[in-house]
Amino acid sequence: MIKVENLVKTFGAKRAVDDVSFDIGRGECVALVGESGSGKTTVSRSIGGLHREWTGEVLLDGTPLARSARQRPVEQRLRVQYVFQNPYSSLHPRRTIGDSVARPLRIAGASAADARTATFEMLERVSLTAAYANRYPDQLSGGERQRVAVARALVGNPACVLADEPTGNLDAETADSVFDLMLEIAREQGTAFVIVTHDPVRAQRCDRILHLERGVLKPFAQ
Repeated sequence: MIKVENLVKTFGAKRAVDDVSFDIGRGECVALVGESGSGKTTVSRSIGGLHREWTGEVLLDGTPLARSARQRPVEQRLRVQYVFQNPYSSLHPRRTIGDSVARPLRIAGASAADARTATFEMLERVSLTAAYANRYPDQLSGGERQRVAVARALVGNPACVLADEPTGNLDAETADSVFDLMLEIAREQGTAFVIVTHDPVRAQRCDRILHLERGVLKPFAQ
């Protein structure tokens, strides 16, 4: 469903990602692991269109994706979504939770009524409630904010969600619940997840582990 071919990303003279290739199946949960600076986030951001200057190819159902998300049609942008690491900065502080979750649908042209219905359903799906739609980010805990970020990524029924250290700023109990949520949705809804993590214990709960070392894919040693 997602195919990455010969991905190379450099920063100046440094080759941060070196000829990386892999496939992601529909509904598959893949962990991308490695030490800090190994290229994990660079790979995920390149797939998500958040880096523009890279070479190689990323295909969605056989169709090449433009390097920048801004150059991709709305349909493709909805089908490949991103969850950022920091739940305290990824939500617009002046937008209600309902407005933030509904935004991808509104960009895609959904009516206010349809977007509101889908938002309420998705908030329930991530173990919040429709009542959260009227709240603002500063009224939520870190774990609740990250669930909102997951809801926003999922509301447009994406094919793939890229999650960059989505539990890195959460306490252990909350991190486990958010991780469980992503695994559950992957298996129930057929949404593929690529979860960037430095935690090998959580990574082993995924369907497959990709190990990056200095920008190169290496066998994962358990």
